[in-house]
Amino acid sequence: MRVGIIRVITGLSLAFSIPTFSPAEAQELSSPDDRYTITVDEGMHYSVTFNGKTIIEKSQLGVEIDNRLFESALGIPRGVHENWCNDLKLKGEKRTAVDSTWTPLYGENAHIRDCYNQLVLHYEKGGVDADLKSASRKSGISNPLQPVSEGYDKRKYYAMDIVFRAYNEGIAFRYHFPETANSLFLHITGEQTSFAMPAGTIAWYEEWAQGPYEKRSLLGCLEDSSFSRLGKEVTFLNDQSPKRPNDQSPKRPNDQSPKRPNDQSPKQPNDQNWFESERPLLMQLPDGTYVALLEAAMKDYTRGKFKLKNTNELQVAMYDCADIISPYDTPWRVIMAGERAVDLINHKDLILNLAPEAPPTAPEGASIAPAAKSIVSPSGDERGASWIRPGKAFRSGKLEKSAIFKSIDFCAEFGIPYVELDAGWYGPEGKVSSDARKVIETRNFTMPEVCDYAKSKGIGVWVYVNQRALYQQLDELLPLYQQWGIKGIKFGFVQIGNQQWSTWLHDAVAKCAKYQIMVDIHDEYRPTGLSRTYPNLLTQEGIGGNEEMPDATHNVTLPFTRYLCGPGDYTLCYFNSRVKNTKGHQLAMMAVYYSPLQFLFWYDNPYPKGWDSAELKFWKNCPTVFDESIALDGVPGEYIIQARRSGEDWFIGAMTNKDARTVSIPTDFLPKGKYEVEIYNDDPTLDTQTKVMIEKIKIKSGKAISLQLQPSGGAALHFSPVK
Repeated sequence: MRVGIIRVITGLSLAFSIPTFSPAEAQELSSPDDRYTITVDEGMHYSVTFNGKTIIEKSQLGVEIDNRLFESALGIPRGVHENWCNDLKLKGEKRTAVDSTWTPLYGENAHIRDCYNQLVLHYEKGGVDADLKSASRKSGISNPLQPVSEGYDKRKYYAMDIVFRAYNEGIAFRYHFPETANSLFLHITGEQTSFAMPAGTIAWYEEWAQGPYEKRSLLGCLEDSSFSRLGKEVTFLNDQSPKRPNDQSPKRPNDQSPKRPNDQSPKQPNDQNWFESERPLLMQLPDGTYVALLEAAMKDYTRGKFKLKNTNELQVAMYDCADIISPYDTPWRVIMAGERAVDLINHKDLILNLAPEAPPTAPEGASIAPAAKSIVSPSGDERGASWIRPGKAFRSGKLEKSAIFKSIDFCAEFGIPYVELDAGWYGPEGKVSSDARKVIETRNFTMPEVCDYAKSKGIGVWVYVNQRALYQQLDELLPLYQQWGIKGIKFGFVQIGNQQWSTWLHDAVAKCAKYQIMVDIHDEYRPTGLSRTYPNLLTQEGIGGNEEMPDATHNVTLPFTRYLCGPGDYTLCYFNSRVKNTKGHQLAMMAVYYSPLQFLFWYDNPYPKGWDSAELKFWKNCPTVFDESIALDGVPGEYIIQARRSGEDWFIGAMTNKDARTVSIPTDFLPKGKYEVEIYNDDPTLDTQTKVMIEKIKIKSGKAISLQLQPSGGAALHFSPVK
């Protein structure tokens, strides 16, 4: 459900022939609160200011198109193909303002405000040249964008809009190609879109979606970094963030993040240069301001990472070419900024706002009534989209009947609503010959009996299916899986990047919805807000999680980087001996890392001693979707404090890097009143297996709680109002 207003402020409609403004004048667009301003000049350059400071210097806009083949095939005179945007002429503008609120089916917040000012700049080429004016006169058409009444339109002209939006949370823009009458396809070979950053900017470089982070200048790698070159052993980001003096506890209210010390200014590059960096890309400017570059609504295009164009200038690096038919919208390029790094986290709903709404054919209820623990329709009864149920999941470690049934029993006892059967249940996942329509003959169970037993215990079943089987058999698998009672599919080893596989993947998610099947996409896929468009897409991997066993510094980098773009399936472990961090650190992940489908005990080979440890009550009680979320404090690579509300209860996770740290948990965000607080924190002096102390206190809202975090440690807190 969406409520709000849309106002047309000034300008012309997007089909115009006579402009009423001066194209030579720079166009400006500011956010509703005036903190962001984007300026666009006649030469298709732009710059962005935040709080009066330049965060993006003069940068390029535009796309590269090579349409020689299509033009020749359609009998249309060939145009230029190098620097395709160079001869586009600005013909008009349109300005609108939108202020509305919508209610997601589930999420980190129960209500999301969508408030922005929009500027559309309309460009044309060819259609208004003298030869085309002559063609228009001959055909009797005054507006070259209108179709001819008879025969085939062989006039050569193009139109392109650049759509800018200024939110209080950031700036976004994309390229729109209006429908034209000459039926020309568009062969997009690249984007000119660039981001010129202030000298001295550093970035958290990540080359692949499940990879480590490396702190780099926009010249290359920092000489004093201790990571290894790609192709050799690569380690997770070593802590190079600025340190606070020991006598300062973290401040939360409105203080600015510490400025980077002079001795950490970017150094000259060595031979370890940029290739491409993943999205989102987090950066810190010399004055301490944080900037993130993101991509939104990437549905049927090619993935865009970031490469170095010039010193201190980044450019969108498309994975491959894209062939489109107008009308068409490219993905959004997004710029977010914050004086504190946590400001970026608190503004990340911007990515959902930029994604298309669920289509009208979506299941009933797909745009209404969020809930922390169940999905209901407006009347309160569970119907329509009630089959989309976020929750926790447990992987059955052994694909053997008794082990699977024992896993189901464990889920019922622990309060985990889903059990998952991972790779191998239908045969070797990497073989095209493996048939995902049946359990391989060497296994001693059938899928119907697993689903029936799980149903008798109130547990749903998820199955892993590799893309090889999905690509060959999807249309056969979905009705069969629905018949069996399968609740969700974990897509494995999906191909991503190019236009073909991007389109196939999202079409597959949409098909799953028709059969009431939820989806978790694994491996290199990164979200761009499309869980709004496809609410059955609960989560995705695209993260260096507990399958890679990263260290604590990596873990407290993720909320400021990977999690800015959407949910991440980290596959939480607790008892596995390869985990590098404390139990308090792992506990806190439940509140810090957002994933509507949250896997627990991933590599904890079933039922290790201690799975009933008292502190795991936090994992049991903390839901996977929330009514309100606030990042309270943090610095990338140092620590994070995240609060989330479900009903009247609040769940807080605090995590630190490899350093011990005293943190102050503010509570001024709580409604006035008294609260009982259960605190789960590491205590190495305890003579227990997990060495987690559980403490109960009562406080009044507004009183801060001071905690000592162990190296690579963390703490989890559960606040309940005292009635």
